[in-house]
Amino acid sequence: MQEACDREIEQRNDYRLQPTLNYGDEEVKNRSLIIRDLPLNMYRNTLRQILEKKANNNVIDMKVRVQEPYMVATVTFEKEEALAVFNNQWSLVSSGSFEGVDLHQYTR
Repeated sequence: MQEACDREIEQRNDYRLQPTLNYGDEEVKNRSLIIRDLPLNMYRNTLRQILEKKANNNVIDMKVRVQEPYMVATVTFEKEEALAVFNNQWSLVSSGSFEGVDLHQYTR
């Protein structure tokens, strides 16, 4: 798969194919966090910055979808240890226009 991603699509083009994450893989599940009840006006970049600062780890993938009157984000960190920061924590409060964001580890 990596060989296909390394191919140049067009000359002098910066775009490359990216390998996809296998969300059924245990290793990916162990690095993933589901965040529920995000307000609709929450910016992805703001959420990424908050989580990276709190976990002291890089976010490598973030998928956000609208579910009823809120958004739900599935965040995958670079290292599994990042989730230890969020154990036994049901919400995150940050300086901004939102409070009480529900955090859930990926349920298997």
